[in-house]
Amino acid sequence: MTPGWLAAPALCGCLLVAAPACRSNPATTADALPPLTLPDLSGVSPAVGQQIRDQFTSFSRALGSPGASAEERAGAYATMGRLFLAAKLIDQAELCYLHARALAPDDMRWPYLLGHVYLVKGNREHAAAAFDR
Repeated sequence: MTPGWLAAPALCGCLLVAAPACRSNPATTADALPPLTLPDLSGVSPAVGQQIRDQFTSFSRALGSPGASAEERAGAYATMGRLFLAAKLIDQAELCYLHARALAPDDMRWPYLLGHVYLVKGNREHAAAAFDR
């Protein structure tokens, strides 16, 4: 058994080594996330479906622009996320905000918006964790 005075520094050292890994979870990198695709729009009104298709065209153009910064791409995902959330396409909204967070991790909008997505999904634990960031 390790004396208490030796265990504390060892535990701190483990936490310092593990902390960056927790923050850079592979699932939060943009490359690890599935690509955003247009969902089945048969459940939304024709006008909403057209608005989503039009915005998705703009989104695809913005993402494909060679000069687009990470922040600009995150903004394009956020715009799609807001539209999906308004249309109650919650899984697509979540994916958009996860991509936005991966592209601009220091932007506090993404945890906040993800918190709202998790509330809509009924996942209070994930929502609380997102709001705590």
